[in-house]
Amino acid sequence: MKILHLLSNRWNSAITEYALSAAHSLKLRGGEQIFCPIIGSPAERRLTGQGLVTSSLPSFGLKHLGKLSKILRHHNPQVVICYGGPELSLISLLRASGLWQGKIVRFRGQNIEEKGVFSRFKYRISHRFVSKVVVPSLKMQQKHRALAPHISCERVILGCPTHTYRFVGEVAKNHAPSMVLLGRLDPVKGHDQALAIFTELVKGWKASQGPHPILHIIGEPANLSREDISRLIAKHNLIEGKHVLLTTERIADIPACLSGADLGLISSLDSEVICRVAEEFLLCGTPVLVSGVGSLEEVLIEGSFGKSYKGMDHHAAAGLLERLVIQSHHEDVAAKINRSQLAQRLFSWETMGLQLEQSIR
Repeated sequence: MKILHLLSNRWNSAITEYALSAAHSLKLRGGEQIFCPIIGSPAERRLTGQGLVTSSLPSFGLKHLGKLSKILRHHNPQVVICYGGPELSLISLLRASGLWQGKIVRFRGQNIEEKGVFSRFKYRISHRFVSKVVVPSLKMQQKHRALAPHISCERVILGCPTHTYRFVGEVAKNHAPSMVLLGRLDPVKGHDQALAIFTELVKGWKASQGPHPILHIIGEPANLSREDISRLIAKHNLIEGKHVLLTTERIADIPACLSGADLGLISSLDSEVICRVAEEFLLCGTPVLVSGVGSLEEVLIEGSFGKSYKGMDHHAAAGLLERLVIQSHHEDVAAKINRSQLAQRLFSWETMGLQLEQSIR
């Protein structure tokens, strides 16, 4: 099956990650994949040397309708997958004008507004030429069905490259229980909340339990700087370098870092419709404690994958954090390997490709 992927996203976001993973996973199924990102975008840069045919556009504005039409004529795909609104609008114009008659699939990776008659009308009009909607979570699937029950919608969870994200068995166990919070430095990632919960854990930690746990915050500055995070650490009466480690430089070997942690802490306050980081921890054999926003709880498919502290106060969440990190710290290698293997069956490119292929036929 020849598929054209249209991506207007200008950031290295979860939607970009999903689009690239979709193309790679479908390529594994033997289909020809053509990727059309915006010139100069992170997606275009990441496609270099990846073995995917690329036809970029300056933008998905109306003035480039002719260029998109030319790409369609040149490649003649059977299916077009749109990952955003601008590209859906352009392909819908070509369909309405009779210049292209293939199948249109819309991926929805952002929260869907489902309130009010106008929202339903707007949603249905924008999807009038869409034959299938693909979403990454059950919550998104339910929202779509409330807005447009007449358009088929399939849930396909993000797949990750398991040749990269896997349990690294040679990683030495840390002396003290350790947890990692991985993600860009941004208020939406919930660093303040995570530190508040971790503070409760530290305050209640007994000397008889051994060395106190370490929280390692890893992320490149975005809407928060390194200094902002350092101030948050101090605000919670924690000592940087003793209780909390802070890394704002890019880490060369992320899988080794995730494999070596006892627990992944995902404290996001919003979004997380596509739960890439949670999957990466699990693929590396490390359980997670999640805030429960978005679709995070849907990743906890197996009992060994972790827990959610949704609805808990900081004290209760700290108690759950303590139990999980101690339990994981005393796990043997076999338990981590088993968790990694379970995650590989659920969150691989191979699984994603099979589900996508079945969904868009």
